Amino acid sequence: MAAQSTAGARHPVSIGHLVMGVALLGLGVVWGLIEGGAVEGDDIRFLLPAPWILAGVAGLAALVTSDRRALAAQRRTATAPHPAPGTVEE
Repeated sequence: MAAQSTAGARHPVSIGHLVMGVALLGLGVVWGLIEGGAVEGDDIRFLLPAPWILAGVAGLAALVTSDRRALAAQRRTATAPHPAPGTVEE
């Protein structure tokens, strides 16, 4: 069985998974800071929305990046030279 080359292969990013992963990671960091005593009192109320804001920013960045890549691929295929009628490509 021949090994397949994965050079240049890209796996599409699941934006929903990315957003929830960033949110969960952020909530874990916030929980660790609160339990560790690094954040107390009124500082907590400013820290709690941070994971959700970061997750939203990550989702928007992934969405914009994937849209740009799709548009660039569309432009490449639209401007690719077409073979002359009656010719066969190899």
